[in-house]
Amino acid sequence: MTGAYLALCVLLHWNASTIGHLLVFGLMGIGYHFVLEANGGQTLGKRRYGIQVVGIDGAPAGPRAIAIRSLLRIVDQLPVSYVSGLISMLRTGPGRRQRIGDIAAGTVVVAVDGRSVRDGTPGWMLPAATLFAVAVSALAVAGVLRGGSQSLTGRQACNTPSAVQNPLGGCAR
Repeated sequence: MTGAYLALCVLLHWNASTIGHLLVFGLMGIGYHFVLEANGGQTLGKRRYGIQVVGIDGAPAGPRAIAIRSLLRIVDQLPVSYVSGLISMLRTGPGRRQRIGDIAAGTVVVAVDGRSVRDGTPGWMLPAATLFAVAVSALAVAGVLRGGSQSLTGRQACNTPSAVQNPLGGCAR
């Protein structure tokens, strides 16, 4: 889904980093996770890796819990790269590994099939992913605070005679 949306943006010469596109992209992600997890507790990736969202008691998670979990992805991914969610998973420990959305919804992700049941997650993976995400977030926040550099594809491109305003924000040529 991500790749298809980004490919569409490239084909239509849209700047996918505008607020409008980020909002659409975020809503698509929330919808994707809600629809698939509310119907069996698994997205395509969770199914591939043999993991599933369930209630804390082990029963299937209901639509309300999945909705809470899906909406709080916004908080879990702040500032970028799911830093808040990864830190929350470290804090809740290896037995639960709940992100903020899971804590609020009363859900947990469990291994149900294949390699996930047999091998589990390597002990080094979550701390390494968290450190990587913190580094990426720090770089992203530093870039935003410095203002970043605008190229001709940014604000200036919308002022050219051949520019067409994109309804989601930004412009296309």
